[in-house]
Amino acid sequence: MKYYQRRFVSDAKFFLNVDKLRLDERVYESICKEYYLPTFVRFASAVKFVVTSEKVWEFLQRMCYDLWDFWVYIQFLVDEGIVKVEGEKISVLREDIAESFLPRLTKEQIMAELERRLGIKVGKLLSKPSFVPFSKLASFEWKSEEYDQLPISLSSAISLVEKILYYLPFANKFLLVGDDDFISLLLALVAPNAEILVVDLDEEVLSVVEKVSGELSLNVETKMVDVSKKKKVKGYFTGFSTNPPNQLQGIEKFVEFGVNSLSNDGGYCFVSIGDESIGKRYIFLQEFLAKKNLVIEELVKGAIVYPFVETKDREQREVLKRVEKLIPRRIVRKRFLLSEDLYVMHYIPRRPKKLKIPSTLLSYL
Repeated sequence: MKYYQRRFVSDAKFFLNVDKLRLDERVYESICKEYYLPTFVRFASAVKFVVTSEKVWEFLQRMCYDLWDFWVYIQFLVDEGIVKVEGEKISVLREDIAESFLPRLTKEQIMAELERRLGIKVGKLLSKPSFVPFSKLASFEWKSEEYDQLPISLSSAISLVEKILYYLPFANKFLLVGDDDFISLLLALVAPNAEILVVDLDEEVLSVVEKVSGELSLNVETKMVDVSKKKKVKGYFTGFSTNPPNQLQGIEKFVEFGVNSLSNDGGYCFVSIGDESIGKRYIFLQEFLAKKNLVIEELVKGAIVYPFVETKDREQREVLKRVEKLIPRRIVRKRFLLSEDLYVMHYIPRRPKKLKIPSTLLSYL
C-alpha cells in the first residue's frame, strides 16, 4: 500500500492539467489517502486478477480504468518478482502466492467441477432449483410465507459462485446471510480451501447444510442467527452474499448485518435484489448503500431467476390464475416466477473526507 501511495505522489504531476494547480506534495498525499488508496482486499483482488490472467490487457479492461493504475499494479508485481511480462503475456514466478488465492473459475469450469465431485450431469439441471444437485443427500421444502423462501435456478446459483470467485481474493471466511439457495455448498465444492459460515433463522436450512457438508466433507460452518435482532457475527470476513426479502426494510437489515460483519480491510458484497416491493424507493436504497460505504462494482440485470415451484401461498395462486388466462398453464409452469438483479459491491471501511483542493473541470486529480 505504501508503494501505491509513493507512486501516486510521484506521478500525479503528470496527470492531465494537474501541473497547472501547483500543489504541495502533502496535498498529493492527502488526496491519495482519501480518494485513491485501495483497501487491502481491493488491492489483493487486483493482484489475484493479474496472476490469474493470461494477457495483461484483460486486467486493464476489468480492474483498472486507465494506464496509470494498470502500470502501478503490474510494475509492483514485476519489482517484487511475482510475475514477468513478455509482450502481452503474464507469467507467474511465485506459485506460492498464486496458490494462496481462491481460484477464478468460469461457469463452464464450475459446472465441470460439480460434475466431477457429484457425479451428475449439471447441464440438464440448470433450469431446476439450486438444491437439486444435493437432493439425493437431503430433502428440503421451501417455506414461502414463513421465511419468504423460494428457490433460485441452479444456473443462477452457479453464476453467483462465478462472481464470488471472480472478485474475492483469499480463502478467508466468507459469510452467507441466509442460505436457502444453498450457495455455501456449491461454493465449498469448487473452492474447497474457502472458509464459509452460514447464518440463518431457519433451523431446517442449517440442518441440511450441515448434513450435506458432512457427507461431502465440505468446509462449511453454520450458526442460527436472527438478523433482525443481532447486529453482526464475530469473525474476520472479507465478503458476504445475501438474497434478502425484496422490500426496502428487509434489504437494509440483511445488508447492514453483512457489512457490520466485514473486516477493516474492506470486502466484497454480493446482493440479489428484485423490485417486488420497492418502486421509486430505489432512491432510498441507493442512499442507504452510500451511507454504508458500498461502491457498486457491477450490476448484472436479471442475473438471478426463480424457476416455477408450486407453493401454498395465496399470492402465487392468485397471480397464476390471472396469468394462465393469457398463457397456457403448461407453458407458464416451465418458465420462471420472477427475476432479480445481482449487485456486486466493494466495501470501504473508512469513509473518505471531502478535501478542499483547487481544481478545474479538466484537471484529473
